[in-house]
Amino acid sequence: MTGRKLKSKISRREALQLGGAAALAATIVRPARADAGKVVVGSWGGPYTDAQAEAYFKPFEAATGIKVEIVTAGNFTAAGMKGAVETGSYEWDWTTLGSNDYAAAAKNGWLEPIDYALIDKSNKTEETQFFEFGVGAEATSDVITYRSDVFPDGTGPQSWADFWDTEKFPGPRSMWKSPWPILEAALIADGVPADQLYPLDLDRAFAKADQIRDKITVWWESGSQSQEILVSKNVVIAEMWNGRAGISKRDGAPIEVVWNQGFFDPAFFSIPKGAPNKENAMRLTDWAASPEAAARFAELTFYGPSNLKAIDLIDPAIRPLINSAPENLALQIKRDYGWWEEHLAKVNERFVAWLIT
Repeated sequence: MTGRKLKSKISRREALQLGGAAALAATIVRPARADAGKVVVGSWGGPYTDAQAEAYFKPFEAATGIKVEIVTAGNFTAAGMKGAVETGSYEWDWTTLGSNDYAAAAKNGWLEPIDYALIDKSNKTEETQFFEFGVGAEATSDVITYRSDVFPDGTGPQSWADFWDTEKFPGPRSMWKSPWPILEAALIADGVPADQLYPLDLDRAFAKADQIRDKITVWWESGSQSQEILVSKNVVIAEMWNGRAGISKRDGAPIEVVWNQGFFDPAFFSIPKGAPNKENAMRLTDWAASPEAAARFAELTFYGPSNLKAIDLIDPAIRPLINSAPENLALQIKRDYGWWEEHLAKVNERFVAWLIT
């Protein structure tokens, strides 16, 4: 398991309930070739690609005349970047990498350095978007959610310590079947200050996780499953990805989203080193990272933009459910994806063993 591919970004993007996002073109699966008039993008397919098409690709084509070709059958991860660079066989020029994959690809030299001469910095947010080998894209947060018909008037759990408190906040719970965020959440619940969270004290984290393991009635494995079990009331308290929670709440489910102590995790627009159409890929990056495009994508998916200048363009009815809205972002903890990229394999091996003991 690599990056947010434990079911990572694939799961998040497979079944987002967007409603109304139009499909772009037929899937194209062929090597990318240099062409001044096109860029080949790698995308996960389904509603996620629909959202990218509406927010990014179609407006970019209309404004620039550069044709966007889409590949949805591919390995859009650090391993995919490595394979393209080492073999010189490129199936795409541009994709969005989850944080762990970005960290690995950047560290190993598999990404094209961003040409900031082609990036308009004036309409972007420096501290959240400008990196040597990528530009900040959408972000996901792991948050606490609960049924407001079970815990009315804001009486549900407001922290990870509350999540662990099964006497004060009784009822079945669910968490992602993944070593994060449970290990970070366990340490926060055990009193570790957020600014001292990393490197994770794994012995302490697993010891605290022992206290909640038997209270987790469902270890969900996809974003859609996390929605279904909370909406159907199979569980009354859940850790979820914020986009899933936001869509459920928008659609009328009686749930509350708790931003306090959420774990904020960005993604990155990335270009494999040596991509045939890298200049057009840079231009697409600039477009997709703009306030207007980022705001539209957030409205479709509920995953917040890294470009904080997009926040004021988002529908005010949706803004309270956007994780990167400053009032929500201020309450969250930034996940150290560099630490996870380095330690994931060993930590996941221990987590899998812990689940079955």
